Amino acid sequence: MKSELFKNELKTITSDDIRDFAKVVLDDAPDYFFKVAASSTGKYHPAYALGDGGLMRHTKAVLRIYNYIIGLEQYQNQFDERWIDLGRVACLAHDIQKSGTAEIYEEKAKDGKKVFTVFNHPLLAAEYIRNYKGLYLEDDELEIIADAVSSHMGQWNTSDRESIVLPKPKSQLGKIVHVADYLASRKDIDISFKDDTDAYDLPDIETYKCPYKKHKDELLTDVAKTDPEYLEWLHENVNMREPMKTFVNELLKNKTN
Repeated sequence: MKSELFKNELKTITSDDIRDFAKVVLDDAPDYFFKVAASSTGKYHPAYALGDGGLMRHTKAVLRIYNYIIGLEQYQNQFDERWIDLGRVACLAHDIQKSGTAEIYEEKAKDGKKVFTVFNHPLLAAEYIRNYKGLYLEDDELEIIADAVSSHMGQWNTSDRESIVLPKPKSQLGKIVHVADYLASRKDIDISFKDDTDAYDLPDIETYKCPYKKHKDELLTDVAKTDPEYLEWLHENVNMREPMKTFVNELLKNKTN
C-alpha cells in the first residue's frame, strides 16, 4: 500500500477515521506523486525536495512543520484535535496533483514530454478531496480540507501563463497550511531525512552513475574506489540531491568501517 510510505506521518493523526481517510487519499494518489521531484525546474525548493522522491519528502516536510507550528503554546486550546487532524490531511494532499491528474501525467510521459508543475494543481487537489464526498468523513470536514488545499499557494496565486487566479487562504487552517508549505519550500531551510531513506524507492547503488562533471556517467561505486577524496569533497561542499546524497553518505560510511 502506498500509504505505508507515510506511516510515520500518519501516526501523528489522532482521530482513527481521519487517519483511515488519509490512507485512502494516499493509496489513491497518482504513482508519480511518490517518485518525482517537488520542483520540475529545481528553482523553488531545497535540495532535499529534488531528485527521486522529492515531492514525497517535501510533503513530509510540510506536515512536520505544520505539527511544529500547531504545537506552539499560542495555539493551545484554540483548536480541537479533530480540526488539527483535518489540517494534517490537507498537508498530505496539498500537492497530490502537482503534475496534474494521473491521466494527464501518463499521457505526457508516454509521449516523452517533460512534465512540469501544473499551475492549477491546488484546485485539482481540492477537487480530488471533494470527490470523496458522501464517503469516509462528513462533507463539511472534507470541505475544510479542500479549502486549505486549494489556497496553499498563498500570495503566489497568479501566473503570466495562466488566466486562473488561485484563492488565497482565509481560514486559520488554510493560513497555517500555507505557512508550513512556504517554509518547506525555502532553499535555505534544510530538513533531515536520514531516518527515512526507506520511505521511497532508491535506484540500485551498484548501477547508479555520478551526475557531476568530474566523474560524469562513471559508476558511483567506481568513483568511491578510484577517487574517494572526491566523495568527501562532495559531502562537505555540495548540497546534493537525492539519491546522490544518500549514496555518498553510505559509501563514505562503508569506507570508515
